[in-house]
Amino acid sequence: MLDSVDRARHTLLPNTAGCYTAEEAIRTCRLARELGMADMVKLEVIGDPQTLFPDGPATLEAARVLVKEGFVVLPYCTDDPILAQRLEDVGCAAVMPLAAPIGSGLGIRNPVQHPHHPRAGQGPDHRRRRRRHRLRRRGSRWSSAATACS
Repeated sequence: MLDSVDRARHTLLPNTAGCYTAEEAIRTCRLARELGMADMVKLEVIGDPQTLFPDGPATLEAARVLVKEGFVVLPYCTDDPILAQRLEDVGCAAVMPLAAPIGSGLGIRNPVQHPHHPRAGQGPDHRRRRRRHRLRRRGSRWSSAATACS
């Protein structure tokens, strides 16, 4: 079946849905890499089989290992802003917090947990961009290089 996908036009995104431990998720991603799929993965470690809520500590553990192995990790996690920050700090490319139980169609159930974070959407390289911005403002000799990289 994989041979029928035009890899020049489509990227296959491995997903660890159905994994209940960090070890299962890591193994699934490694197997996907061996099959020649993309290094970008959706990381999902289920913590509760009834609600399918993610397991935050296991997700963080798996993310830490996968980022070190060169994967681009897109974790699905609870709406905990501290967990989201820790996932960003270990190098996740984006964080996808749940808003409501899967398949419920209820929308954001806890608006208090979804504030407008000052760095939302900036990704793990926000510190470099902030430094480039400061250099541009000061008129540093690096300002032209910083502008070219923005």
